[in-house]
Amino acid sequence: MANAAAAINSMISPERLLKQVYSGEDKGIHAYEDRIDELDPESQNLVQNIMEENHDHLRLFKKRMESEKREYDK
Repeated sequence: MANAAAAINSMISPERLLKQVYSGEDKGIHAYEDRIDELDPESQNLVQNIMEENHDHLRLFKKRMESEKREYDK
């Protein structure tokens, strides 16, 4: 079902598909943030490092989306 929705979104608007991907990744990061207290300290540190990297990737992804939108709008 998710593949069908992604295919439809990509046909409707690549921008819409990118927003959907960004939203899903963002929700995934927040799911880890909400449960990090349940981990032992060593695991918390590891997951925190991974989450920081994922946040960095999301920031770059968002910048790229904005850049693509500006190029498309010209």
